[in-house]
Amino acid sequence: MLWIDVGPIQYELTRIASLEYVGLQNYQRLLGDALFQNALANTTFILLVQVPLMIVLGLALALVLNASWMRFKGLFRTTIALPVAANLVAYATVFLLLLQDNGLVNTLLQMIGLPAIPWLSGGTTLIPGPLQSVLGTGFWPRISLVGAVTWRWTGYNMIILLAGLQSVPQQLYEAAEIDGANRWEKFRYVTLPQLRPVLLFVVVTSTIGTFRLFSEPLIISEGGAPLSATRTLVVYIYNIAFQQFQLGYASAMTVVLVGIVASLSIVQLKIGGESDA
Repeated sequence: MLWIDVGPIQYELTRIASLEYVGLQNYQRLLGDALFQNALANTTFILLVQVPLMIVLGLALALVLNASWMRFKGLFRTTIALPVAANLVAYATVFLLLLQDNGLVNTLLQMIGLPAIPWLSGGTTLIPGPLQSVLGTGFWPRISLVGAVTWRWTGYNMIILLAGLQSVPQQLYEAAEIDGANRWEKFRYVTLPQLRPVLLFVVVTSTIGTFRLFSEPLIISEGGAPLSATRTLVVYIYNIAFQQFQLGYASAMTVVLVGIVASLSIVQLKIGGESDA
């Protein structure tokens, strides 16, 4: 038996004490686990939508704040980057309140003549037509997660991208202007190549962060969102390990999660690290 002894309190961990070697059975179980597949699908959806959206927004904001005509740069930079300092539970709870069926967001939508959106309930959207089947149950709770995470981390990535923009030598822009390059050509042939290592860093860290999502989906699901739409890999691992005490199975899922993240990071580093020379 395994006991936890904390002064006068003793707790017997019988289920943990009965661990036994099962070979590859836990990995075989993964192949037929519908809940694991659901968690992987949810995490993949958030990755494919949130990471590109956040990086594009961060880069756009960095370009604006780096422009010579921009005033009050310090104020805007601090304001946009401030959400990253927000407490995880606090900001997720705020989003939970804002996105209620009768919350502030739906109230504003109805004031301008738009239908209320089931951000958390996961019910069928009120938007008519063929979009109803596409935006059916589970879509809006996932979008709510995307919105919350994007709000918190866009400013952080903007600061990193802004630092990269400020390190680009001005002589390159001057040479491009002499060659007759317009703004788009300067961005494409000067800014992006020079910003490539910074963009690679942002993409890799954002991908890793997406696969680590835990607090936001847990709080939003506790607030009424369907678990099938908000269950991420880390949330499912937590449920298996610390609520059902199936530590062996949870460990197998963790190994798979690490393998997925490592593989994606290697691919991103390989693609983003290739030189044009």
